[in-house]
Amino acid sequence: MRGYVRILIVGAGVSGATLARSLADAGNPVRVVETKPHPGGHCHTKRDARTGIMKHVFGPHIFHSDDVDVWSFVSRFADFRPFALEVRASVAGRLFSLPINLNTLNQFFGRQFTAEGAQAHI
Repeated sequence: MRGYVRILIVGAGVSGATLARSLADAGNPVRVVETKPHPGGHCHTKRDARTGIMKHVFGPHIFHSDDVDVWSFVSRFADFRPFALEVRASVAGRLFSLPINLNTLNQFFGRQFTAEGAQAHI
């Protein structure tokens, strides 16, 4: 028979909150202590009282994961909106995609290189 275990998690940031929730879901008694007035640590937004606009107080603004289990877990606690980030660099009046990849090389040289062809050209 398993002995009684009490678990204390210090910090309700993303890692602490995830660990606490997972342990509690498994039937463990968990207590979380946090110094900030909100959970989530640096992953925190707040509605501006004057404008009603959600502001990124600090921390990550975009949540990235291609892991189905991760999405299943975090979707229990928040609604997510799709987001696609496109970064471009302006060089001599032309825009190029970043980070530099095969598409960037094709844009720059005006060609349709294969990976091998680009490597040989460079």
